[in-house]
Amino acid sequence: MAVARYPDGIRKNAIFATSYISYDLDLDLAPFNDENVRKAFYHAVNRDELTATILKDIAIPADSILLPGYPGYNSDIAAEAVFDPAKAKQFIADAGFPEGTCFLEIEI
Repeated sequence: MAVARYPDGIRKNAIFATSYISYDLDLDLAPFNDENVRKAFYHAVNRDELTATILKDIAIPADSILLPGYPGYNSDIAAEAVFDPAKAKQFIADAGFPEGTCFLEIEI
């Protein structure tokens, strides 16, 4: 846990705040105009690991841009937000990039 690794570097304060980290994709340009590529990215993101490492355990991983209880939140859709490398590989292969080969390099 990050708190154990950085005992003097992390301060926790109880606050109510909603924020998110996202990446924007131009859906008109390849390869992101392919739904399978977007689905691959969706399943390739390990939200728990990002929260633990990048955010040093000071946030809760989100499964939706909306919080439970907000108008429009859908628990069925949120339940699909799972880290699944096998699904990601299948979607990227279905998009024409078997094993991710020949896919352009993307910096996130």
